Amino acid sequence: MTVIKDVSDLESADNSQRSSQLEGTGRFFGRLGEFWRGFKKNPASVIGLILLAAVVVMIIIGPLIYQLDPFDIVSAPFTPPDENFRLGTDYVGRDILAGVLSGGRASLSVGLFAALITAAIGLTVGSLSGFFGGWIDTLLMKVTEFFQVLPTLLFAMVLVTIFGPTWVTVTVSIGLASWMNVARLTRAEFMRLREFDFVRSAVAAGASSARLMMVTILPNALPPIVVAAAFDISFAILLEGSLSFLGLGDPNRMSWGLIIGQNKNYALRAWWTVVFPGAAIFLSVLSVCLMSDGLNDALNPRRERRF
Repeated sequence: MTVIKDVSDLESADNSQRSSQLEGTGRFFGRLGEFWRGFKKNPASVIGLILLAAVVVMIIIGPLIYQLDPFDIVSAPFTPPDENFRLGTDYVGRDILAGVLSGGRASLSVGLFAALITAAIGLTVGSLSGFFGGWIDTLLMKVTEFFQVLPTLLFAMVLVTIFGPTWVTVTVSIGLASWMNVARLTRAEFMRLREFDFVRSAVAAGASSARLMMVTILPNALPPIVVAAAFDISFAILLEGSLSFLGLGDPNRMSWGLIIGQNKNYALRAWWTVVFPGAAIFLSVLSVCLMSDGLNDALNPRRERRF
């Protein structure tokens, strides 16, 4: 009888674990469905999502189909778009289509990782400042104000010049030059939320400062921060294009800004050398900005979610 009881207990525990897993999965898909219903209320955001997906598919699949090194000289300089070179060639005879397809990987990856660096620094500074207040808040906000008065592009240019124009230094420089707005937004959200009853209840229950920040307050502060981080991606793409345009991008990695910068003196003579990479930057930034509006509608910063 003891063995049967043990087996029954094991089966009961296993069924309970499966039920908990199914409940967690259902809750996840329920929240995902709620998010999508809010997101699709904004038709422009859906268009932005489709546009961004098309750009991502283009830069991932394109180089695999159009297997041409963007640095190879394949024809005479300034060959106009034709059946052989769909987007023409640049001032040295490199294929513009190959450059646009390959350059998107560098431009979008810099934008994404720079935005992650921006969010990481901004969240850390803003959460510490908004949660603890006092001299910590004063010190961190003085540091934030110091960086905020520096011209973003100029500061990034200085960092890239000092450490060298590589993909890593460009990405880190953009992240270090643009975290201040996220820090201020995070600080404001933490200062607002720490006075709510559910936070006071967690304090009364003996929750540690780390748990209060990471588990109680941060999930409720994330919606507006996520929206701001999405905008930071588009800003980072533009900033990377600006640095490459000025000759401070990684010369060993093709990017949209590099194509424009190297052909800027010939824009009137060969319009296709700057129009097509410029259009790629424009469409990418536009798609991210349109999606940000949908994120704002879906996440709804005015709603305090309880976790």
